[in-house]
Amino acid sequence: MEVEVVRVDPAARQVSLRLRKVLTGSPALAAVPPAPAPARVASGLPAVGARLLGIVTSAVPEQQGRGGFLLLRLKGYENGPRAILHCTQMSQELREDLNDSDVDLINEEIMVEVTQVDPSRRRIALLELPEADQETAPTAA
Repeated sequence: MEVEVVRVDPAARQVSLRLRKVLTGSPALAAVPPAPAPARVASGLPAVGARLLGIVTSAVPEQQGRGGFLLLRLKGYENGPRAILHCTQMSQELREDLNDSDVDLINEEIMVEVTQVDPSRRRIALLELPEADQETAPTAA
């Protein structure tokens, strides 16, 4: 079996892998049942990798060692759940604005990419796109 490392999260001590190739004829694999088909994204939720415009609805600054975040309403998915943009997935400039009490981020528009979708919990995780990507990123609906 060949796998590809998709994501490493040292803080959570997790490694995400993607199956690349199943080697046939291996006796060790004979007892392994086939992998289930990938779960379809629930209607009303964007697909992983979608680049969308998000509008900030809530901002929680970093405090006492806890990471801050923004909650966004995604354009084209206004009736879906709000998506979270964690401070570790933000540009340094946005992170500074998040922690600056003089800056109001509510209703700011931010170009983001969907990194995770959990249909059962209706949660969406995001990554802020760099300025250069924001100008050329298509809006997916």
